[in-house]
Amino acid sequence: MERYRTSSHSRFDIKFHFVWVTKYRKPILVGEVGVRVRELVREVCRTNEIEILEGAVSRDHVDVLLSCPPNFAPSKIMQYIKGKSSRKLLMEFRHLQKQYWGRHLWARGYFVATSGNVTDEVIQEYIRHQDGTEPGDGGDLAQRFVVVTKLLQTRLTFRPVEIGDLFENALKDVDRMRTTCGHRKFLGRANSVRNEDHA
Repeated sequence: MERYRTSSHSRFDIKFHFVWVTKYRKPILVGEVGVRVRELVREVCRTNEIEILEGAVSRDHVDVLLSCPPNFAPSKIMQYIKGKSSRKLLMEFRHLQKQYWGRHLWARGYFVATSGNVTDEVIQEYIRHQDGTEPGDGGDLAQRFVVVTKLLQTRLTFRPVEIGDLFENALKDVDRMRTTCGHRKFLGRANSVRNEDHA
């Protein structure tokens, strides 16, 4: 998925996959708040000539794949997006002010990765099938399982097992999986299935 962009002095193809969560993982990004988060992220990106290739707003986290100019560090992009969206959301929604009296809507950290080790298509499919995205663009369990399996097989070096067998043994784990951090639990299950097959 190579699509080079051009600025006044450079030609580039830089993509970052970002995930950030609400403080205390509170599920507040629903309804009007979820829609407003999308608008604010789009506004910040448009102002800084950052393209949104894919995005999803879930109840307690935001997941985006961005194409960024070379003059922006990932930390600066997160500073702009989290800073503006936090300030605006707390100003516009009074119920959030009561929950976040310290004026910080987002947790301090974030996840970022370039899309070099995983193809853009796999990341986009993963984002499209996020569990509980707002407003209503999630996928069903079977679709999410196939997407996560592709992601794991692309990023991690374990020998793929039959999808049917893996699905039967990992159904409960996949259903609980909500964020990238949950892949570790799933990987443990996948490796145990693989070991049982070779026993």
